[in-house]
Amino acid sequence: MAICRTAFLVSVGCVWMCLWLHCAREHEWTKHGTCAMSVGSLTDEHDYFAAALDVYYKFNVTYKALVNSKIVPSSEVTYKLSDVYDALTAAYKVKPIVLCGHKESVGQYLMEVHVCLDTSLRPMDCGDFVYVASPCHSEESVKYFATF
Repeated sequence: MAICRTAFLVSVGCVWMCLWLHCAREHEWTKHGTCAMSVGSLTDEHDYFAAALDVYYKFNVTYKALVNSKIVPSSEVTYKLSDVYDALTAAYKVKPIVLCGHKESVGQYLMEVHVCLDTSLRPMDCGDFVYVASPCHSEESVKYFATF
């Protein structure tokens, strides 16, 4: 009986995951992919997601950049936001967007790093763009968790 229940739960999990992935894929394509087709080399949905994966693997250096600057994941240690920002700017060679989360129990923590790309998919300065929903407060220290 346990084997059947486990198989059922795995099947349900797979179905839900596939539905979620379908919705996420549809959202990303509708919101961003159709606009990105103006890039020229991206002619369809497959090209868009292949380029997205390529960009992800090419620029997914946040962890290494921070560790090289002695900023390591910790639930205890806090860092100056300017040090985090400087490490990322040096690694990416452009000005990224840094997003923070805020929880009363832990304070401010590093949530996301965004690198802006031009229409040739090359990194470019993001400028002074600020996400209103997740701004980092420069006067506060920031924690960097391995996972949250």
